[in-house]
Amino acid sequence: MGETINMSATNMKFGVIVVRDYEEFIDDNLMPLIERLATLGCQVENILVRTVPTLHDVVITTQFFAQYTDVDGVVILAP
Repeated sequence: MGETINMSATNMKFGVIVVRDYEEFIDDNLMPLIERLATLGCQVENILVRTVPTLHDVVITTQFFAQYTDVDGVVILAP
């Protein structure tokens, strides 16, 4: 039989990168993203949101999360 996949984010920490160039998209989608992660069990205080000016800055911010924080995953919020 197939394995059961655990879709729980309990005890996980996420970095969320929002791109200021897409302000309208962010306004419509940031809170639903945070609510969804919370529904999956992630504590809201374990969701680190960082804003970058342009899409080009996403790479360095992702690298920052990987090297200097203890996040389990990074979400880039952009259309």
